[in-house]
Amino acid sequence: MAEADSTWVKINEHELGEVRIEATLESRDYCYKEKVLSGRIKGISVRKQLSKTSLVPGYSFGFTGDRIWVDRGARGVFNVTVECKKEGKVGGVNINTQSASIADPR
Repeated sequence: MAEADSTWVKINEHELGEVRIEATLESRDYCYKEKVLSGRIKGISVRKQLSKTSLVPGYSFGFTGDRIWVDRGARGVFNVTVECKKEGKVGGVNINTQSASIADPR
């Protein structure tokens, strides 16, 4: 389960903003694993390392476009900032409130 909070601005009659979520990702058996979010990811940082494998940005974890990923045995809890519309979804959950919970399907 992940927590989310949001910040919104109105641009051309559309409310756009950022949602900050917490997501857990695990690279089992040193395999690549990714999660697709609904919106362009603006940043990711490590909140808590869960593996013995070092969490190295761009090597064992990272993001591209709308996907966050882990590889090479990396496991961790990450803070992710996603750009999106207010009336949208992130991780399959409606984000039309100030906070939301986002489950990490495995």
